[in-house]
Order: sequence, then C-alpha cells, then structure tokens
Amino acid sequence: MSWWQNPGLPGISIDPSSVRLPVELELVPEMVLATIDLMQVRVGDREINCWTYQSRGLCDLGQKEILFALKQDDGQSPGSFPGAPLDFFKNIAEYVLKGEYLDAGSITTFGDSGFLSGRFRAIGYVQPPAIAEACPPEKTLWALLLTANELEAARIGGLSRIMALMGKRDLYFPCPLWNDLQRDDSVSDDMLLAMNRSPMSQFPRMPLHSVTASRMENKVDCLIPTSARASLSQLRDLDEEMPMAILTGIDGAADGFLVWQKDEKAPLAITAPGFPGDRLGGSFLCFVPDQDHDLGLISDDGFAFSLTAQSWRKIRQALVEGKPCAVAATNPGLDLEIQWFDDPDMEILSTKREQRQHFEVGEDPLCVNREKSSVPARATRVELRTHEPDVARALDPAVLSAYIQRLEDVVRDHFFYQGPSEGFDLLLECTLSPGDHAEFRISSKPVMEADDENDAIDRLSLTFAPSLREGIVEFAMEFAVWGGAGALSGDTE
Repeated sequence: MSWWQNPGLPGISIDPSSVRLPVELELVPEMVLATIDLMQVRVGDREINCWTYQSRGLCDLGQKEILFALKQDDGQSPGSFPGAPLDFFKNIAEYVLKGEYLDAGSITTFGDSGFLSGRFRAIGYVQPPAIAEACPPEKTLWALLLTANELEAARIGGLSRIMALMGKRDLYFPCPLWNDLQRDDSVSDDMLLAMNRSPMSQFPRMPLHSVTASRMENKVDCLIPTSARASLSQLRDLDEEMPMAILTGIDGAADGFLVWQKDEKAPLAITAPGFPGDRLGGSFLCFVPDQDHDLGLISDDGFAFSLTAQSWRKIRQALVEGKPCAVAATNPGLDLEIQWFDDPDMEILSTKREQRQHFEVGEDPLCVNREKSSVPARATRVELRTHEPDVARALDPAVLSAYIQRLEDVVRDHFFYQGPSEGFDLLLECTLSPGDHAEFRISSKPVMEADDENDAIDRLSLTFAPSLREGIVEFAMEFAVWGGAGALSGDTE
C-alpha cells in the first residue's frame, strides 16, 4: 500500500495532483516533523528537479537533522513523491528515542530488497564541506543511497572514497548530494576487487568521519575534534608495530579531494568550480611504523606515512591523549601535523544526549516502550572457539574484534528495520577461512522462521570479512533480540 493511500490516517486517500509543496508531516507527536519540498540543482547546462525530505526536531533529542534529496523522473508530478523516505525518517526518530544516534560517516544497511530499489543496499550520512554548492542547514546530515559495491568499498576505504568517486562520475564537487534511482554504480566489480587487494585493506581501519586529513603545500594537516578522543583511545589495545589507518571525512575547508583509481599512475583529484585545489583532502590517513625514515606521501586517495618507531610512538601518544603533534619528513615527502579542535555543534548534541540519559524510566517524556525493549538486538556473550594462539597466527586480534563489532551492528540494524516483536534469544556462529570467506549459522529460541534466518544470514554475508594468514577462526555470539526470550510476551500490541 502506498503512503498516499495511508498517510497515518486510516481511510484517508489523497490525490497527488492536488498536493502543493511544501508539506509538513508529524512523525513523532509534538517532537519530530518532516518537510517535503522541491529543490533545483544545476549541473552544467542541466537543471535537476528533486524532492527534499528534511527532518525537524531531531536536534532536540541529540541527533543531527537528516536531509534526503531524491531526483524526480520525467513526468512525475510534485505531489507524487514516494512515502518510503518518510517511513525511514520515522524509524530514525524511533531509533533516536531509544538512544541510538547517527553521525557523519554512519551507514544504515538494508536487506536484499534494498531501499526504494533493490540496487541500493545502504544509506551513508555525510556532511559536505562549506565550499560545496548545496549546503544543508546547520547540524544536518545528507543521506546518500549506496549500492552493494559502494557499501563494500566504503567499508574498505571509507565513505569519503565513495563521495569522491561519485563526484568524479557526475562532475559535481564533492559529490552529487541528491539521489538518482537510475544512476550508474560508481564502483565496478573490478574496482572492488582491486580495493580488496590493496595493502591498506589488510590493515586495521578505524572509521572516523569527524577526523579530516588534507594536504596544504608540503604538509598534511590532520584535524581531530575532541569528541573523537574516546574512539582513538582504542589504539592502546593495538599492537604497537601493527600498521593502521584512520578512514577520514572531508575537510570543511577543502577545495579539492583525491579520487581512488584502479590503475594509479599519478594522483587524481576533483576540485570545486572556480577553486585551484590548494587544500586537497584524502579519504584515509595510514601509518606504517618501524621504518628507517619518516616519509609521507599520497597513496591511492589518501595519505600514507612511513614512520620510525620513535615517531610512531609520538603520534600514537598524541592520538590517545588528545595532544597536538608534528613530524617532519626526514626524506623528501610530506610532513604531518595533528591538531585538535572543539566542535560546538557536537558538544551541544552530546549535552542533549547526556541530559536524556539522566531521566528515570517512567519520568522521561521521550521514553517509548522502554520496558519492552531498549534496543533491537544486544550481544550478551561472545565465545571464541579457536585457541587464542591460533587466532593470533591467523590474523591480528584487533581486526577480529572490529569485525565482531561490525557483525553486532548488522544484527542490531537488521532487527530494527523488521520492527519490534516478541523477544527471543539468538545464537550466531561464524567460521572464517582464507580467501575472505565467512560462513554463518543461526539458531534461535523461540525458533525463527527459516526465511527470517536466511534474510539475516544474507545481510551478514554483505559484511566485508577479514583476511586470514592461515587456518580458520571460529566464534559464536549470543544476542538478546528485543529484550530476550519472553521479554515481550503477553505485553505486545
């Protein structure tokens, strides 16, 4: 049933030709609204007409607002906009009410049916630089549809990599901020295979879209908000001799951005119209320690630094402790400077999130069925079924830990989009083997339908598996789904 046949009011039917935009709709009573309007974007000598879906009220809950722009096909009337984005916005609002938030660089994944089209398996959230032609209101994220290949490429090289590839394809800086259901894929199968084979894809990678890296003349400036310190403190747990990469966002002041190439001959970049590209952003910052000299260079669509043990310890300490740091190249190459800054927007949102956490259940006016389920799925136990020495020989434990965390995110997202149900317990078993293979098995109590188990496994299989040096690695994860078995029994509407 289309949204227009049932816009939240049973029995109401609206003729799209009679609709006059903008239209404002209530998603969460007296809290979150959505406005549907029209926007025109000029690309060269073409004008593209788009619907825009803009949330209002999420900031009061500690979440940046979301803007989703969708290109109209020829012959579509303004009032015939799809309703699926409104349902999606409502789901985001309900997610936020349960204490789950989206930030720049976050990705929401979907099943095989996709979103608006079977081709699009995810949505990525980005904050374009101030220099972009189309900028949303303050504290707002653009939502971009991603194909299956683009989703996997983002997991390897970060969401900024996909933005730059889209920008190169459509000649629009930093990327087309509207969604076109008829567009070409920006990542081919061959490109994805080459990305999987790159050295950086084998390193532990930390996605931090709030961190930026950009080259000015002979120096790379790494700008880090103080809010990222908690994530970077995890470097303490990483082997000091292990190479690692930070998957970065786009510098707000950047007027150019590096673009990944399958057959790299010389660095390629896109630039904002009318700008020289003096400040060139990259999609990652990679560190390779225990080298003879300090050397920084452009590698693919990011920046790689070969570092002596002493310099890497200095940088590592700066990242963990939130201190500024600079390293000069001992050979011709790029210097590195790390600077920290306060992000007022994020501080305001963080304060709102903390204030909400202090409400007692039953007194919180934003509390939505917390006695039924706090989150869609929560990992209650992880069991490693391969001996730890064998795990260490097969792959770096930090890589395995990050992969397990990604699987937890996928399971949580999967059941969130299925909607609340009676609680049950789920056991996920995984076997990793060489060749980036992952085999999943699911059992549950009470027992899930076979189709539901297959849908969950299909979604898990889209998650990029780590490469093993040898042997196999087996582990199991136990989940409480919607509170666990029986948590909702007898109290589900």
